[in-house]
Amino acid sequence: MARLNLVAANKEARAPRVRATERPVPVIVPVSNDDQKDHFINKNGLSYAGSHLIIDLWEAEGLADRERIETALIDAVTAAGATLLHIHLHTFEEGGGISGVAVLAGQPPVAVATPDALRESLRKASAIYFPDPQLATAGIHFMKVLQKLGVADELADRLRPHPNGATAMKAMGLSKDPKAIGCTQVTEILSTPGVQLVGDLPKAHELATVYTAVLAKRARQVDMAQALVALMASPALAELRTELGFLPV
Repeated sequence: MARLNLVAANKEARAPRVRATERPVPVIVPVSNDDQKDHFINKNGLSYAGSHLIIDLWEAEGLADRERIETALIDAVTAAGATLLHIHLHTFEEGGGISGVAVLAGQPPVAVATPDALRESLRKASAIYFPDPQLATAGIHFMKVLQKLGVADELADRLRPHPNGATAMKAMGLSKDPKAIGCTQVTEILSTPGVQLVGDLPKAHELATVYTAVLAKRARQVDMAQALVALMASPALAELRTELGFLPV
């Protein structure tokens, strides 16, 4: 696994170096509301659209509160990391409760688990967004992946490089192209509206970046700086780091 050390100051450090490893470079696609197959999960020899969860509530309150039900649905969609298109609610006669459906944007999974699957997914893409292949670490790596897969020349007219991963993902999200695909660091994907994380690159082509925090020898507020570094790498923020796309320290 390739690792790049990013140093915040000079090499003469007064504090221990704390490393936070970012997850491997992934492949993503924008959310789309285009018509799709009514099944997209294959498990145990069966094909289906998803799992149906039924919950029995005892002594529940607010079941006739339309605003409360709508808020609960929106909160559930947000917690699941999905994109909401519409909410349809129907209030029954007094005491009958409320029936509701949240319609989500969807996209069939893009196969990227193996080199062959990734190659075919890239070939099917209408556009491929990624960071600068000359200057950006993730972009340089992704171009090497394309070359190793033998599709760099074949897909040249569909490549959409941008100065960095953040601008590449923003541009892809704004394109609203359901057949576009992109590649950059997980942290840049999770922070960009309009795109969704599909998965990591295959093991043979993965990349992780190691971020290193150091203090300059002439630092004036050493204690405060050390406290900040310790907080960023602390167990208390482990869950937040994972949500943002970082691997465990």
